[in-house]
Amino acid sequence: MSAGSLCWTMIVSDSTGHGWLGTRGPTADWRMMPNRSLFSALAVITLFWGVVHIALGGCFMSGGASLVSIPPDGAVGGFAPILGLVGGLMTVLGVAFLVQGLLAIAAALGILWRRGWGTALTVVLAVLSILWGLFSLAAYEAGAAYVAFGAGDLLYGIFAVVILVASRQNRVFGSR
Repeated sequence: MSAGSLCWTMIVSDSTGHGWLGTRGPTADWRMMPNRSLFSALAVITLFWGVVHIALGGCFMSGGASLVSIPPDGAVGGFAPILGLVGGLMTVLGVAFLVQGLLAIAAALGILWRRGWGTALTVVLAVLSILWGLFSLAAYEAGAAYVAFGAGDLLYGIFAVVILVASRQNRVFGSR
């Protein structure tokens, strides 16, 4: 068993096979989860994080669309094809942020509604957040906004993973 599948098994199921994904039904056994207030805080932070990503995706798509629409004989000289390519890449990046933001809102609602799929989706989004954060921090020379965004994404991802794994360990070992 790989480390990733072991971690996934720890988070979404217990030794009896009745885990947070709710093998007995569509809802998780939320009463058994310790630290319900931490899960509610995680849901609110995930909701805010999703809204920020949707706004950022909209900004990237808008900027990309304006770069693509520059006429070839405009004031930019021979750079119009290059700017068109950059605009297309910005649009693709904006769509990625938009999709991730929508999935984050769905994960937050899943946690608030006490559904197991919300927890599983939050794990996936936390891993994506850590990756986005590392990529943004790698571009620290581009400006403080990259550092702030990267640090925020990295902190959210680590917070989500710690809350989910720590609550899972508390449940397994019976401590509250």
